[in-house]
Amino acid sequence: MAEPAHQRKLMRVRSALLLRAGVALTLGIGYYLWRRPDALVTVLFGNLTGVTLLDIPCPIDGSMLMQCIDGYLADFLWGFAMMLCMGAACLGTGKMRAGLALCLAADCIMELLQGVGLISGTFDPVDMLVQIGGTIAAQCIINLQRRKNYVGKQQ
Repeated sequence: MAEPAHQRKLMRVRSALLLRAGVALTLGIGYYLWRRPDALVTVLFGNLTGVTLLDIPCPIDGSMLMQCIDGYLADFLWGFAMMLCMGAACLGTGKMRAGLALCLAADCIMELLQGVGLISGTFDPVDMLVQIGGTIAAQCIINLQRRKNYVGKQQ
């Protein structure tokens, strides 16, 4: 494959990954603005823009599904978006496994820092597992995108 064509493919795949990461982060911020008045992102974003979505009712409030979403959606989206960004950065460099390891370590470290009180939040091992699940889901999407566009062997 000619070098410019390969570079165009890399840019196309990177753009697709970053777009997905942007969508995941936007959904996460929207979720916080809607359901989590105590979250730092809600306080900061609400103070800066005057926008919160806390007054919009939830049609399935109190259901088991909503409890799972309330408890774990943001954690999943965080791990998912972080790995998509890392994948876009590592694409074509042969460092994809190192990027995955770094994201998995970050998932665990952030939760453990909550456990020892160095950052705000409550330690929950399930949060860690959900973040890891989001990271692995993103890696699956990266692999599918790479195979679809064949942008080089993963190192």
